[in-house]
Amino acid sequence: MTFHCYASETPARLRLLEADELLPGDEAWAQVRLQRPVAVLKGDRFVIRDANDTLGGGVVVETQAKRHPRRRATVIAGLERQQSGDPAEALYGAIAAGEPIELAAALRRTDLEPQAAAAAVEALLAAGRVVLLGDGDGRLAYTAPGFEGLRKRAQDAVGAFLKDHPLRRGLGKEELRSRLGLAPRVFGPALDALLREGALVDPSTSSGRGAGSVVALPEWSPRLSPAQRAAADAYLASLRATPYAPPVEGRPQDELLAYLVESGAVVDVGAGVVFAAEAYERMVAAVVARLEEKGTITLAEVRDLFGTSRRYAQPFLEHLDQQRVTLRRGDERVLRRASARG
Repeated sequence: MTFHCYASETPARLRLLEADELLPGDEAWAQVRLQRPVAVLKGDRFVIRDANDTLGGGVVVETQAKRHPRRRATVIAGLERQQSGDPAEALYGAIAAGEPIELAAALRRTDLEPQAAAAAVEALLAAGRVVLLGDGDGRLAYTAPGFEGLRKRAQDAVGAFLKDHPLRRGLGKEELRSRLGLAPRVFGPALDALLREGALVDPSTSSGRGAGSVVALPEWSPRLSPAQRAAADAYLASLRATPYAPPVEGRPQDELLAYLVESGAVVDVGAGVVFAAEAYERMVAAVVARLEEKGTITLAEVRDLFGTSRRYAQPFLEHLDQQRVTLRRGDERVLRRASARG
């Protein structure tokens, strides 16, 4: 078939959005995909023809549309708003049809003049009908119901995780992004908005430690049962008994160990080695002091410094490398900040 608008003609394909077929005299929403670009504006009239006959005609409502799913009520409602002629309704419809969508892209779909576009944005924001995320030209737009749906899905995802893992401080931010199925460019500003309004909380921020890697529900706090508290106290006592060579056997269950790590009671340096937090801090301070005095330190020197074995010294030093405290150069370590200067 071919698409005709004024003097323009191009091969095209037509998709009905509401039905499988359209009888003579019927009307329905449809999307036309053109093989070549043509110059049309919202409100322009067009006809569709095959080799012999005129098949039908219509009015352009959206000039820069993405591929719309068929038989979706929200899409049809959005197109009807764009057809209404009211600038705010037209913009709301463009946002509803593609949310989350860049505000600039939604405005392009409406073909509104700049002054009318600015007024439409202000009207929708003042009425609380849309939510804008981020700053600048890349701002993303949701309808208020669309963002409410995202908010509920995010809270449900975090709540389900915390129900299954009652000792965790929260769900990992990257895991939440995966569960919501959002691209990073959408997830970042969306999470910022959810944290700002208090729908979710960052436990690290609320405890004064800066932004962390997990989020939780408001008022959430992991709590140990009496049996878990007893197991945690016994484990911590065993670590403190031999602080620089803590036992690698008798580790608590994964959930309890994760709780102790997240609460700052212990530090897991890998390879099955876990130090009590106070022992780990003493070790870090001693290594930094030695490096500031002599410039380098070896694994053997760390082993001797704490009267421990390679079994513990090696994962400890590798952990310091990962934490960007030290930098390995051959068999020696140097302070990373000193390396940056030199």
